[in-house]
This record gives sequence, C-alpha cells and structure tokens, in this order.
Amino acid sequence: MFFTFGGLGFLLGVAFVWALRDGGNGHAGRVTVPSAVQSHNSAISKSLRAYFCNPSAMLATGGFVATVFANNAYLSWAPKFVARKFDLSVGAAGNGTMLYHHLAAFAAIMLGAFATDALVKRWPRFRLGLQTVALLLGAPTLVLIGFSSSVAAVFASVAAYGVFRGLFEVNAHASLFDVVPPEHRSTAEGLMTMIAFLLGSLSPLMIGALSDKYGVRGFEIGFSILGVGYLLGAAAIAASFFFTFKRDRVVEE
Repeated sequence: MFFTFGGLGFLLGVAFVWALRDGGNGHAGRVTVPSAVQSHNSAISKSLRAYFCNPSAMLATGGFVATVFANNAYLSWAPKFVARKFDLSVGAAGNGTMLYHHLAAFAAIMLGAFATDALVKRWPRFRLGLQTVALLLGAPTLVLIGFSSSVAAVFASVAAYGVFRGLFEVNAHASLFDVVPPEHRSTAEGLMTMIAFLLGSLSPLMIGALSDKYGVRGFEIGFSILGVGYLLGAAAIAASFFFTFKRDRVVEE
C-alpha cells in the first residue's frame, strides 16, 4: 500500500509539472521549443539557488528535520515502548500515546496560529522565536517520555510533547515562505519536505536497532537522542532569528 500510495503521488506530481503553469505574457504560443526548454531550465536553476543558497531557508529546514526525525520515531515506536515498559496492551498504550499527544498538538496549533497571525506583523521574528522556544521546551519532554517511571507521567509527557510540537509545526512552512520569494516557494517547499522526510525515515530504524540490542533501555536511549535532535533544531532556528532572517526576509506588499 505504501508503494501504491507513493507511486500514485509520483504520477500526480508528473501531471502537475505539465498542468500547473504560471501566468504568461500572452506570447507563449510564439515561444520556440529550444527557448522554452532553456527558460524552464533557467527557472529551475533560480529556484534551486533561492533555496540552497539561502541561509535562512537552510536553517528553517534544519529545524523541520529535527521535528520530523522525532515525530517519525515517536509515531512508530511509542505505543510498543509504553506497552513493554509498563506491561500494557498495545491498544491501551497506543490510545494513550496517540490520543493525548494529538489532542494537545491540535490545541497548540489552533492557539499558536491565532497568536502568530496577531503578532507576526508587528514583530516579524515572532514566528522564529516561538519555534525556538517550542523546540527548547520540547526536548526535555522527549527525554521524559523515555525515562518516566509511571504511566501517568508518560502520558503527561506525551501531551506536553504534543503542545510543543504543535507550536513549532504551525509555523514550519510559513517560516520558509518568509525568506523565499513567492515564485520559488513551491520548489523550496517540496525540497524541504523531501529532505526532512528522507532524513526522518532514519529515526525509526535507529530506535528499532537500539531496542533490539538493549530492550526497554534502548527505547529510553533512543528518546533521549530525539531530545538532542530537538536541541539541534532549536539552535538552527535561533541562528536564523539572530543572524540571517533580517537579511533574507521577503517583504510583500
């Protein structure tokens, strides 16, 4: 099913390449094929430069990678880890680790969205500041998920993790748009998402390998590593906040 879903998405992407066109100047019918190809290649080159040669875009990607890396591992392993550590059924562990987490994340996303929309025009770096704080405070919740000594403490930790994950993710893509011109945003968005999920696909493998070798202790070590990843993501977003955002910011009328 994963290969089917991914394959259909790939075919849809190919269709979009031909179906989605920016508005022209009315002379598209007179463009020769070689010049059209050259123009297309030039547009791709400009979009790649707008992303890869943009320090703030790279730092935004770094923060997003940290959240995807942690979230992929969490969704893959949290139910089994809690079930094994506290001798619960996988159903009960899955209900606790997913329900409380996603309810908290939903609430944080809604509140974070309203707060950001209200404040970002007055303080353009508010978005980055909120993301940095969310990652810094989210890091210890990941460690607590691993080392809490009771089911109640674990469920409280997963809810707290959901809050900070939501506060970051509500701004993840908007942070990229803040520093990439409109004509390059779809390319930048696709690249950021691809990079984040390619790297994020490694975290379930990492925790799986640790659990195979060390059992429950391996899960605890793995969640601590996810917390370190959050700290690295916070450092990336903070670097944009203090050093690159003002220069790279795109101001739209």
